[in-house]
Amino acid sequence: MRNRAQQTNGDKDWTPYLRDFKLGIITGDREINPCQKSLNKFDEQLTFIKDEFPNDIITGSLGLNIFGFLDREISDIDILIKDRERYSQYNSGEYYRRTKNNELDMERRLGYLEIKHRKRGIWGKLFPKKYKVDFFEDKGTRYSEVKYKGHVYKVQHPIDIIETKITLEGSKHYRDIYCILQ
Repeated sequence: MRNRAQQTNGDKDWTPYLRDFKLGIITGDREINPCQKSLNKFDEQLTFIKDEFPNDIITGSLGLNIFGFLDREISDIDILIKDRERYSQYNSGEYYRRTKNNELDMERRLGYLEIKHRKRGIWGKLFPKKYKVDFFEDKGTRYSEVKYKGHVYKVQHPIDIIETKITLEGSKHYRDIYCILQ
């Protein structure tokens, strides 16, 4: 049985790279701290999360961006929620239908919804911004607290995000892992 770091992502064995990454954190060569530049870059998304999901856990590429491990735009916002029934009619999405063999990720994935952020003020109410939010079930996920503009955000621990990303198929995930671990 192959471990999680060996499972997919172009059949590259990321185990030694992940081990070195973890050792770098233990020895202090690498730090896990929020990146102020990234927090500023994703200010709109964080405001949306504060307004709509104040007690839920940020995960995925946004989580890795927050800690400065990625520096790229995001296509959606990944959120871990405890209540599976909070929303109805989650959309599974074509991408995830093609990668259903990834049971580790799929058993927790609920689906995505497009959610409008109605900001304060007349323009925010007239022209709300839509965000694609991908929901996953939180089953006791480990997270770090990140303070930004008076709110405390919960962000899944980056090692856990990386370990999940390693198991996902697709060039986007491969590039992310390559940028982080190489």
